[in-house]
Amino acid sequence: QVLSNIAPLGVRQEDKPEPEEPVVIHGPDMGERHCRPTRGGEPVGVQYRVRKEIHLWSDTEFSELSSAMGTFQARDADYPNSLASFVQVHPTCHMNNGPLNAFLAWHRRLLYDLETALQNISGQCNLTLPYWNSNLEAGNPWVSRVFDPNRYGGRPVCSSELGGVDGDACTGNLSIPDGQPCRGQNANSTCIVDGMAGAWVMNSEASPGDCARCVDRNPRTNALHPFALVMEVLSSERFARFENATDVLEAVHNMLHAVIVNGDMGSVPGSPKDPIFFLHHAYIDRLFNFWQVFNHLTRGLDTSTCEACKYEMLAFYDEPLEDWMGAYDAEGQCILLPG
Repeated sequence: QVLSNIAPLGVRQEDKPEPEEPVVIHGPDMGERHCRPTRGGEPVGVQYRVRKEIHLWSDTEFSELSSAMGTFQARDADYPNSLASFVQVHPTCHMNNGPLNAFLAWHRRLLYDLETALQNISGQCNLTLPYWNSNLEAGNPWVSRVFDPNRYGGRPVCSSELGGVDGDACTGNLSIPDGQPCRGQNANSTCIVDGMAGAWVMNSEASPGDCARCVDRNPRTNALHPFALVMEVLSSERFARFENATDVLEAVHNMLHAVIVNGDMGSVPGSPKDPIFFLHHAYIDRLFNFWQVFNHLTRGLDTSTCEACKYEMLAFYDEPLEDWMGAYDAEGQCILLPG
């Protein structure tokens, strides 16, 4: 009979190795171990955040995001625990026009903080922001699923008063028939009443009918740059220099802000009020990610810094700009951020 408490031949009982503790994903507590793999309570790896294009999101997934965003918007708390605090902080990036080199890294930091807060609210470490490749719908972005009532709402409709529809493009006025006209800086300002932000009260002290009370949009007719053109430019040798690539991404960024959506999105102080702000900036961050990886792998460039980046700090965060440029990690095939 073999006794179970007898060690194998040649191995002393006291030398038998202790079983290794299992790797456990730490909860989304917004601390140093937020959603990281840990062993014995100590981090042993990084959290991977994978963003999907908005058209790939299921209704259930978007409903969970919308619920977390609703909680985030309703809070009265300091940064980074409320939407109001993001609205308050955002102008610091553009103060005195801000250092142009910091634009991409600054908003990358902002998106990181929002995702961290939403993961904390939802209790889900895999909740990330969607991005909208609006350039794939360049000719007529207003028909996009983005504006569905169970996504971001406020679908613009083309009017025939000034030319109407020419093929797929709108050449007339745009209005939001399912919205509520409001008093604001623009004659055609409209409160969104459906979608993620349809029930949000942005300023409870504003009177009914005032645009300050809601998420306000005022879309205008124009076409975006075709996606193929954006990719061609970003991958060209001329734009391998970070400062040149930033100019391209700024142009792509500005068009959706000030023309396609407009309203709150058309102003620096008000733009984060509209959840499309984060959808759009996640896309700009995606393009930045592409530029970094492409130029690192094909041209061997160090895309984790730039000539002036070494000397700049991120406004408000008071952190080195280089930290939030991020560096390509070959093992993880990702852009590695401080976290």
